[in-house]
Amino acid sequence: MTSFKSSIQGVAGIIIVSLKYNSGIQGVLKKALDWASRPLESSVINRKPVGLIEATPGGLGLVYAQMQIRQILETMHVPVLPFQKVLIS
Repeated sequence: MTSFKSSIQGVAGIIIVSLKYNSGIQGVLKKALDWASRPLESSVINRKPVGLIEATPGGLGLVYAQMQIRQILETMHVPVLPFQKVLIS
């Protein structure tokens, strides 16, 4: 966990590329974001701009997955780039 946090600390921004999983995000990604967000006041992900790219063989589930991850990041005080929605099916 320490090396994960230090690798985030040194970057100017983050791009998260993920697959949808039952119209949501994978548990592993959620857990990684949780680790990076604690403690909230001094988290390594706090206020770093994030871009999102989602991929799936289907289509509509991506919209739900991206909405879910945006909501999670919002509670962590992470600015998600608002107009750059990349959905690959």
